[in-house]
Amino acid sequence: MFQQNNLKMSNEREEALNDFKEQLEKLKDNNKNQIQLITLIADDHSQYAEDIVKIVINHIKEAPSELKLYGVYAMDSIIKFPTGTFKEKYCRLFGNEIVELFVDTFKKVFMIGLCFFSIAQSLHLLIIGSVAPRILFIDG
Repeated sequence: MFQQNNLKMSNEREEALNDFKEQLEKLKDNNKNQIQLITLIADDHSQYAEDIVKIVINHIKEAPSELKLYGVYAMDSIIKFPTGTFKEKYCRLFGNEIVELFVDTFKKVFMIGLCFFSIAQSLHLLIIGSVAPRILFIDG
């Protein structure tokens, strides 16, 4: 019985993460509805937050330059979604990676840097002990 429950939980996890990844991969423009759907899936499956954060970070890192910003918009939406423990969990998990991710992405997509600056400013208010301002003082 225990093994069956474990298998069922594993299948549910795999399905949830695959669904999340598929929806994230469909994001090819600043589509508010698609970003909201991605955010809701992340909310519904916040028990897999560590995996979801890894998927988003890998998506942003691997996306072509012209699509990176949309992945950042999805991350921004997930972080800002207005529910208590969900928000704190994602803020903490993304907060561990956000400086490296922003620096790497900013270097690759310099022309849209002002959009990143705007997001970094808004995230600064949300991430406890924020590291986002460090982005502004990086030497080349």
